[in-house]
Amino acid sequence: MCEKLELPLLEQSNEADLTASGGHENQIELIQRKIYSPYKTSIISWDAKTYEKKVHANILPVSISCSSERTMTCLFSDTQLFIYGGFKENSDGIKEAMVVDLVSMEVKLKKSGRKRGGAGLALVGWQIYIFGGYKNEYELLKECDKYDILTNKWIRIASLPFYSGSVAAEVYGNDILVAGTHLPGLYYYSVGKNTFSKIKDLPILQDKNIFVHEGKAWIYCNDSWFYESKRYDLTKWRIIGYYYGFNMLLSQHVRIENELFFLDNSMGIYVFDLHTGILDKFKKSFK
Repeated sequence: MCEKLELPLLEQSNEADLTASGGHENQIELIQRKIYSPYKTSIISWDAKTYEKKVHANILPVSISCSSERTMTCLFSDTQLFIYGGFKENSDGIKEAMVVDLVSMEVKLKKSGRKRGGAGLALVGWQIYIFGGYKNEYELLKECDKYDILTNKWIRIASLPFYSGSVAAEVYGNDILVAGTHLPGLYYYSVGKNTFSKIKDLPILQDKNIFVHEGKAWIYCNDSWFYESKRYDLTKWRIIGYYYGFNMLLSQHVRIENELFFLDNSMGIYVFDLHTGILDKFKKSFK
């Protein structure tokens, strides 16, 4: 369902601290500054500060060996990583979900969802919201779900206004911003009302990434414009840059204080300063 919505003008940041306590502080800091990506039966981590790459081999079950490009991940506590979906070598979608302890690298299989890859994931409380994606390499999805971490249950929620793969989702206050390759704009998903509202026109057939920090939102359309919202007001936007030939990997980013570290398609780390709006040049390649 898509409805016109009066967007709230946030008076202050409502980003809740959703991390669970426990573990050694230094160890937790090391985990939270890394980008994690499953690939086949391994988990690969990139350290945003040291630019070191580490492969944790033979961690994931062989039966759900996957391609990292479409597999979804969500860090939901200090040391717990949710991994879901992706594609098998025959292009069929994966429906299995699991949780990885990033200290012990122990894997626990969870209740399976629908076959899906390339969806947008966002964490609100102890529920992970999943938007759109691909059923397999060729079929788009508009169906959305949420996974309850505490009860291990899947719940159907409102569908996207259009079918879309390569979806980006980011928490804004207590709700979620959603954009996708095949969506004609930026959408505001109200968690309480279970509705979508379009808040900004964006080009279709371009991968998009969303970032949120201290009441501001940024949208990057690959090979195109970088937009920035007014603080606590999603009705006002400005263009802060145009980056031709630059393509971010969807959802592969981590924030450390006021800097956003992310991977591009050349497997290089770039840094975006959230205060100045400056995108630093190429930092390090992992190829």
